[in-house]
Amino acid sequence: MRKDYPAVRNSLLKILCFCALILSANLNAKNAGGDPAFAGEDQTICDDSTGIAGNEPLGFDGLWTLISGSGSINDDTSFETYITGLALGENVFVWEFYSSSVLQSSDTLRIFRNEAPIISAGIDQDICGDSTQLNASTSAGTGLWQIISGSGTLSDENSAQSDLTALTSGTTELEWSVTIPGCSTERDTVFITVTEAPTISAGTDQDICGDSTQLNASTSAGTGIWQIISGSGTPK
Repeated sequence: MRKDYPAVRNSLLKILCFCALILSANLNAKNAGGDPAFAGEDQTICDDSTGIAGNEPLGFDGLWTLISGSGSINDDTSFETYITGLALGENVFVWEFYSSSVLQSSDTLRIFRNEAPIISAGIDQDICGDSTQLNASTSAGTGLWQIISGSGTLSDENSAQSDLTALTSGTTELEWSVTIPGCSTERDTVFITVTEAPTISAGTDQDICGDSTQLNASTSAGTGIWQIISGSGTPK
């Protein structure tokens, strides 16, 4: 019996082509059934630029688009890219998967940009008592007072104008710090120097029988001054 080799060859080619079509269809089905678009976790930052990372668009074409706010996308078709020129507040972007120009899925990314606060712990103080009022400030957020060294009790550690009591002689250092989400903590310090009130005496009263005498005052600190309140005389 004569074997028909061309016919066998054609049959084998048809089977191989059919298998290739099935394999191609399975691969396309697998790609088309991949994960939907995911734009990554929302961000809160303090700078005007940041990196973003969505998921890789396997079997699709990916595209980043600005929805609201501002920002320049370095490569809008790369799932990992960089954004500059972000505005203060909320900036919204969308990551989309396309197949033959038909939208398959999308996800939204929100980037909230804060501004670093401008703060001041106030001016240093020299006082002669055991209490004072602090005078800090911040352009945004809530601050926190901390006693770094020295003495004192804060009436409200979150109040810029907190009272500081129970001070003792010497210098107390305090720190005023403010933290805004996404930003580094801003810090400033203030020094309160307490000078103890001197102990003084004008001396004992005198009864004399002349026109001059020597006074005998004393002070535990500082320099004193004499003043004539009534009567006559010339201090020297």
